[in-house]
Amino acid sequence: MASMTKKARKSYVVVTTSYPSSYGCHRGKQWTQAEALCSGYYHLDASDEYPTKKAAIKAAILELDEHVHFEDHDLPQKVPPFDSGSLGNWDNDDEVLIQVMTRCEFDEKVQDNQNCLVYARKEVDMIEHLRQAHIQNVLSQSGRSFVHYHYPKRTTDVDIPAEMEIIEPKPVNKTSTNKSTNTSTTTTSTSTSTTTTSKTSSATSNEQEDFIYSNIPSEKLASVRSIHYKMCVRNIAVYEPGRDPFLILLSQTLVLEELHIDGWNNHSYDAPGEYVERLLELAPHLSKTLKVLSFQSGSLMPDTIEALGGFTHLERLDIADRFDMELGLDLDSRGMQSGDSPPPGGWPAHPYDVELLNCVQQLPKLQRLDLGWGGQFDYNDINCLFDYCLSSQRYNEICRIMAEQGCKVTVSYQREPHKHR
Repeated sequence: MASMTKKARKSYVVVTTSYPSSYGCHRGKQWTQAEALCSGYYHLDASDEYPTKKAAIKAAILELDEHVHFEDHDLPQKVPPFDSGSLGNWDNDDEVLIQVMTRCEFDEKVQDNQNCLVYARKEVDMIEHLRQAHIQNVLSQSGRSFVHYHYPKRTTDVDIPAEMEIIEPKPVNKTSTNKSTNTSTTTTSTSTSTTTTSKTSSATSNEQEDFIYSNIPSEKLASVRSIHYKMCVRNIAVYEPGRDPFLILLSQTLVLEELHIDGWNNHSYDAPGEYVERLLELAPHLSKTLKVLSFQSGSLMPDTIEALGGFTHLERLDIADRFDMELGLDLDSRGMQSGDSPPPGGWPAHPYDVELLNCVQQLPKLQRLDLGWGGQFDYNDINCLFDYCLSSQRYNEICRIMAEQGCKVTVSYQREPHKHR
């Protein structure tokens, strides 16, 4: 039995490992061992046993011909290990490593992978437990609703509604004078919730029936601190600034601290940034009162992002997933991400590079900036962000600037609570 064990330990195997790259569709990702094992790109295989290392090396050389990763490449070394990752094919989503090991070494590697996954599961469970504890701690220490506001996907055990939730009505057909439309405006407090049906009035224009303000007392607008406003899909550049219900409403909210907007692209005027500027002209107090601004649907153009810097007292700006990727489809960013030398004149600016930087530099009180575009295990979305919207260089610069003022920049699919100073 002792001689058999000794023989088994001296036998050799050819080990072929497929593993995810840090380029291709994973561009920029640095994998931990556990992430690589769970990526779907990781495979570990061992050949039959060989009595000598020399025989295993010959088998490893023959194994090269079985993998497309090594085609048309002259490897500098003649003996294993052979790693396709050293060949510089930056389009590969995965690579192949061919090694020779003793059977004992291979068994130890398999066991190490298993131990790594067990530890990683415990670590994930611990982090999730701490995250939930952090959420509950934030909720227990703050009465300000915006620290746990998650539109549009509300988590009922965490979130609370805004004080005022408004669904914008469809614009009234000018040829119809006697029609009446119902819309729901819900005013919520900690103890009661009331839904009323509005009546028509002419608060905005003689030609535009108003279904928003007739059931909202002016004193309520003047004192409301949080609003969720859902814009109508059909209101595409319908209103002139003087009778836009959204602008008129905000001009009357004198102490508004948080504003959550659904459907921003439905108000896409010829110059979207000017719409924000018009808002600040009609409601200049918002530049000082508004602390939280979030956009839950629609696309924000670069000049709109830049104009948001006019809300100079913002503590949290949530523009998660609101960049328009189509603006950067003509960019050739592959060289930027792979580390190639820049062309004469430098790399072209991404669509949001300048405007986002200009925006955040105007927000000295900002504590959290939510960009979205991915999460802990969603790297393809992050690659789209860096390829078509915001360059990784500018992102890193913004993160550095924000860190100096104590601001957290998130790239995540989650809108977690944030404890404000």
